[in-house]
Amino acid sequence: MQGGRASIITPDTRRRLMLVGRRLGLRPFDTSLVIAIIQDAGRRGEDPLGPMSVSRLRLVREAPLADAAPVLTWSRVAAMVIAAGLFGAALTLVLLRVLE
Repeated sequence: MQGGRASIITPDTRRRLMLVGRRLGLRPFDTSLVIAIIQDAGRRGEDPLGPMSVSRLRLVREAPLADAAPVLTWSRVAAMVIAAGLFGAALTLVLLRVLE
């Protein structure tokens, strides 16, 4: 932050922080909330990493990552294998009719 108690964050710094937040699994709203909490602490003259900020930051929750791997269970694996087999059989029938 720049500007002492003004706790100014430049647009470029904010974009980078938003990118870091996304990589950490935070929604843009939650990342903005974290930035606001830290800025507020700086403007109040509090330690941005002090106990008041930490207690406020506990309100922010991680969102599930959009690119996180889904949980695979045996039933899901079996369903995917069956679906792949049916797709393969259907594709084979189509190819046999085309080649006739």
